[in-house]
Amino acid sequence: MDIIIRIEKVLVSISHIPNKDKQDIVELLDNNEWGIAFEVLCSAIEQEKIILNKKQYKAIEEIGMEMKMDNTLWMSIKHIDN
Repeated sequence: MDIIIRIEKVLVSISHIPNKDKQDIVELLDNNEWGIAFEVLCSAIEQEKIILNKKQYKAIEEIGMEMKMDNTLWMSIKHIDN
């Protein structure tokens, strides 16, 4: 599956991300700035103290690893193992 679609799916699945961050992420994806979009997504999750479910976290982890991003982006995101 395409990285853009996968990031968009994660974004849609997380309801508490501020609209401004959502807009920024979508705009970055539209401009093929995948890495920055991913960074903004992870940053928004961390700043808003959003707790992800296992599926959401795994999707973020897989996207980050596939993009060869620094794992500190998602390692500090809180998640529950259910």
